[in-house]
Amino acid sequence: MINFDPTQVRNSLQNYVNTLLVYENQKVSALQNQRTVLQQRSSAVSQVVSLLSSLKSSLTVTFSTKRTTLSEPSVASATASGKLLGTFDLTVESLAKNQRLNWAQLDSEAFIFGPNVTAGEHSFWQRFVGKSLTLTLTYGDGSVETVSVDLTGFNAESSVSQVVDQFLLQLNANTTKLRVFRQLLPDGTYALQSVALRSGKVGGLRGLSFQPEGEEAVSFDDPSALDGLNAVFTLNGYKYERSSNTFSDIVPNLTVTLKNAGSTTISVQDDPSSVADGFSSFVNAFRTFSDRIRLLMNADPSNQGALASESSTLRQLLDGLRTRLMTPRTVTVDGVSYTFNPSLIGISFDQYGSISLDTSKLNGYVQNNPKGLEILQAWWGDVSNAIKGYIDGALSSNGMVGRLQKAYSSSITNINKEISKLQAQIEERRKALTEQIGVVFENIYQYQSLFARFNSLFSSNSSGF
Repeated sequence: MINFDPTQVRNSLQNYVNTLLVYENQKVSALQNQRTVLQQRSSAVSQVVSLLSSLKSSLTVTFSTKRTTLSEPSVASATASGKLLGTFDLTVESLAKNQRLNWAQLDSEAFIFGPNVTAGEHSFWQRFVGKSLTLTLTYGDGSVETVSVDLTGFNAESSVSQVVDQFLLQLNANTTKLRVFRQLLPDGTYALQSVALRSGKVGGLRGLSFQPEGEEAVSFDDPSALDGLNAVFTLNGYKYERSSNTFSDIVPNLTVTLKNAGSTTISVQDDPSSVADGFSSFVNAFRTFSDRIRLLMNADPSNQGALASESSTLRQLLDGLRTRLMTPRTVTVDGVSYTFNPSLIGISFDQYGSISLDTSKLNGYVQNNPKGLEILQAWWGDVSNAIKGYIDGALSSNGMVGRLQKAYSSSITNINKEISKLQAQIEERRKALTEQIGVVFENIYQYQSLFARFNSLFSSNSSGF
């Protein structure tokens, strides 16, 4: 009997299709492997870009930091900047304070009241119940605040406590310079008091005016309410008053905060620690950068760097940075020219190209040279600008790093396009071959059915003999 297995035929034909596509799939795999290598190199270039940016940021060194010390720290604190140096004698007589005003000082009859007194029984508040009024507050700096108060909901039978509470509620909601409250006195009566929100005479309340709508105002004024609110102190023999305990307008670049009455001497000196910290940060960033570059361009086959093929470019980059740092420069300070070499402050490279900083030489240079800090600042201004310009040029689209970045990005893009094109072609061929296999399989299936009928016919004829 003749018999064909359609499953076996179909699997054989599918294997045949896969065999026909092997070459195209190999081309795709080769391109994918090539892309992986390029992506690794592109990632390595991105590391270089990031390290260059960090190195550029580390070029900021603070030269103007000052150290301030006080012979009696409990009297005041101080900060200084710029080129300020020297000592300053300070004597504090009194501190600035926020005014706490008892309104009974303005008028005891108006602003003191008993807990059970009605408005009709109080000579002052009886004028305002059932009315709207305008309250004008005058401060020590000449400024005024105007607040509208509505007392129309009260009458002569209302208690003064209720009237005052509503008055305070509206007043405190609409003023920005003080807060007013009522305080219980030992004899059981209440007095109005206020606390200024700004210190010194400028923030203190000196007068107020109550004006009912359509009537004459009732005014109170007491300049003495501002007495004793300002800070009073002597600096280098001159006496001053200030509304705040912090001042920075007397000696340029010197800010002082008064703390207590007493005397102290403020000493201002250069603080080289911030300079040393700044240069240490730069040297660490440079070392991190150069160490990483050497790893990326390592040509040892057992540990090859991702950018070994770009070693000449990376060496050029390192050499350019080192040259701009270590080349002696002439700077001018106060009209005098000085030749400066970074070895003077302990910056050096060893035989392996690793940078180091001797902070003791740096501190010694700053402390032992009257113009040392200014010379160092002028030199570093030139060097940092040169390095910044070099880094910016390297990272530009036409710079040595920018070109690498652009080249790898372009190559990866082209490979992606080629892979997509090949994969589309493979799918088209697979679809065409699959359709052809379907036709072949259908024909085989029909032949299989015909052979099955022949086998059945042959079998029945054989049994008849």
